[in-house]
Amino acid sequence: MTGRSIAIVQARMGSTRLPGKVLLPLIGEPILGLVIRRSARAMTVDEVVVATTTLPEDDRVVELAEANGWPVEPAAKVTCWTGTSGQRARMTLRSSFGSQPTAR
Repeated sequence: MTGRSIAIVQARMGSTRLPGKVLLPLIGEPILGLVIRRSARAMTVDEVVVATTTLPEDDRVVELAEANGWPVEPAAKVTCWTGTSGQRARMTLRSSFGSQPTAR
């Protein structure tokens, strides 16, 4: 059985050096949009998911994702994928998606 390959794009507004950078325009669209489109082109990726936090400051990330039809998975700050180890990210995915995607 072959598993699905899911690309996780981590996006949050709370950057300490450049807050809101994921929504800054680059070539006429938010940086997050460019990353999603380019990730979706990868031949080994079945789905691209935006991972963000449940913090109010990240509501704009969720709104952008939903407006564009991108799957988005907000997680509590303590379980956000940003800065996590591979194993912890897989545990978060299992609880969010109901099954563990194939690791590559």
